[in-house]
Amino acid sequence: TVAKSEKLIELLTLDQIKAWPKIKTKPIRFDPHPYQRKTLTKLKQHRKNGKKIALVVMATSLGKTLVSAWDLNSQLKKGGKALFLAHRKDIVVENAEKFNSVINEKSLRFKLGVCFSGKKIKDEKIVFSTFQTIRTYMHELPKGFFDYIIIDEAHHSPAKTYAEVINYFTPGFCLGLTATPQRLTKKDNEFIENKFGLPVENLDLAESLCKGYLSPVKYSVFCDNIDFKKLKAAKKKLSLEQLNKSYFIPTKDEDIEEIIEKEKEKIKNPKTIIFCPSIKYISAVKSIGVFREAEVYHSNINDFDRELIFRNFKTGKIKTLLVVDLFNEGIDIPDANLIVFLRTTFSPTVFFQQLGRGLRKLTPKVKPYLRVLDFVGVFKAL
Repeated sequence: TVAKSEKLIELLTLDQIKAWPKIKTKPIRFDPHPYQRKTLTKLKQHRKNGKKIALVVMATSLGKTLVSAWDLNSQLKKGGKALFLAHRKDIVVENAEKFNSVINEKSLRFKLGVCFSGKKIKDEKIVFSTFQTIRTYMHELPKGFFDYIIIDEAHHSPAKTYAEVINYFTPGFCLGLTATPQRLTKKDNEFIENKFGLPVENLDLAESLCKGYLSPVKYSVFCDNIDFKKLKAAKKKLSLEQLNKSYFIPTKDEDIEEIIEKEKEKIKNPKTIIFCPSIKYISAVKSIGVFREAEVYHSNINDFDRELIFRNFKTGKIKTLLVVDLFNEGIDIPDANLIVFLRTTFSPTVFFQQLGRGLRKLTPKVKPYLRVLDFVGVFKAL
């Protein structure tokens, strides 16, 4: 019953919650694609040239995190220490699992540890930590404590929390990863270039799609009655929530639901992510068809429940998610094959990140293409 479920969650200790990453599915074997092998070769040559910093720019879903895992696997010697840094716990946990599959594929070479919510490093050789956690005790560690540091979503590095950690440590090698290296200000772009140098690899979305590195996309727009000139003028005066409420969702919710349902019927094993304008909107449509069957996923849900929902979605127990302001970065769902936009954004970075949740390429039999239903004209509004 619901009551028992709530009681069970209340009885979980903090240590049990931190041990959640140990609850794993069967390890997956990863093999580099040709373009990933080229990137690894470039990194190797980069180090031969005496470089101690590098930046890898690869479009969302190209597997840049795996590139860093293979590179670390080839570089870290016995007794060495490495640090993987990200800004969210879910990213830290998921990438620890990927690295373990690569580094400890045949035998336990290095002990891996996940650190967040204040947990400190013990005897782990490869540490996966949020910036927020390691920042609280980094001064207890020697500056050269780590031989290799990986900065995930390196475009955030100019932020104060990131910059303090990056500036403190002096590893033998530091690798930055990002899909979107350009920031809004010249100062931020200069910081990124100073810390990581020019990109060793730069594979953008357009090139990756043209070369077939990503899943083919079938994109349909259902909002021809929006005046985008007025919309772009209005965006300077209204909040994003007001814009979504005033200018978008021109089709009735029941009609939207019907279109989504018909598209799901055309797709084998549909796995759907619906980006919604607000939590309030989800509450309004939750009783309608496909929305009623979906699971809700947003920041107001506690970390433990959100992690459980994500894992159930990833393993197929949940088929559809209604998402608000999450799933923009660092989330890997290879078999996501239907993305629905019910909220807009004026940020190309956010748009490509959300679209990228379904761009991972699988075999044509498993995932012939990514289907995108755009009810707000996202790409026209950029």
